[in-house]
Amino acid sequence: MQSAEIEIQRDGPAGINRRAVCFGIAGVLVNGFAPALAGASAEGFPRTVRHALGTTVVTARPRRLATLGWNSEDIVLALGLIPAAMERRGLFDSGIFPWNEPLLGAEMPVLLQSEMLDFEQIAVLQPDLIIVLAAYSNFSAIAYERLSRIAPTVVHQSMVGRAPWRVQTAFVGKVLGRTDAADASVAATERFLAELKSRYPSASGKTFMFATYSAGDGNLGLYLATDPRMQILQQLGLKIAPAVERLTAANPGKWRTSISLERVDELEADIFVFGYGSEIQQSVEASNLLQQVTAIRTGKCVYLDDPELVWASSALSVLSIPYAFGSFFQRIADIFESERG
Repeated sequence: MQSAEIEIQRDGPAGINRRAVCFGIAGVLVNGFAPALAGASAEGFPRTVRHALGTTVVTARPRRLATLGWNSEDIVLALGLIPAAMERRGLFDSGIFPWNEPLLGAEMPVLLQSEMLDFEQIAVLQPDLIIVLAAYSNFSAIAYERLSRIAPTVVHQSMVGRAPWRVQTAFVGKVLGRTDAADASVAATERFLAELKSRYPSASGKTFMFATYSAGDGNLGLYLATDPRMQILQQLGLKIAPAVERLTAANPGKWRTSISLERVDELEADIFVFGYGSEIQQSVEASNLLQQVTAIRTGKCVYLDDPELVWASSALSVLSIPYAFGSFFQRIADIFESERG
């Protein structure tokens, strides 16, 4: 994975052109986690940003940011900025991730449809910088070119699903000239994770699998060791199950695979995390083949059936992790605490 390539040219003029942008700032506390405050220092502009689909020159600080993709708005908000527009999150009545709502205050960004980009709507909003962090599928060069005609557009350096949340935060911090704020946000999140790990030592060293399943399916979906959600659970002390390690080695460059339920004898782990949706537990418990797996049969499973946990465990960020991982990891640790009696 390449590191962010940012070339700071010089302090730019206050004026704005097609690739010139300025920003408004907000700093708010949420659940005890402090995003970058308004007084945080900003770095010089113009700057040249090299990313997966080209090179973008950001000539001044943005005033009207639009964020698209997996969780771009999380990082922007954590750095103390409020987007003028961001994607609607359909699983939530407000259309906004709950960890982001307190950061918006009285300012309400325009919520863009997430299923399909509405280029006309984005153009009408006149953003002066667009940040796109695409998830596991490719964000097309055609979409990038169309957005670039509207405003300077910066995309991911690698797919967000394959990029650690630290890398995402550092990259956006450099794009916006707020590396100190990004570093502080990452450091605060790292402290949170370290404290969470120390709070639940019973989970340390236990093996796990992170799986997906649909009723009646003959295969079990498994996230591989390369996936960020696997890596964060490792950071909290869990160990990846041997079968997942073998599957990771057999699937280079992939973040997810599936395994036939006829191979249930290979599914050995101390605990399973299952996603996603309200019927996931019912589906797993109704599968005769999955019930042959010791950990599943004995109830050593955590089911991600709540929209907050679904998104927080998938779209990892310096805001979603402190918001949701306390309760998520407690559910995992409680299973091992109950074993100790």
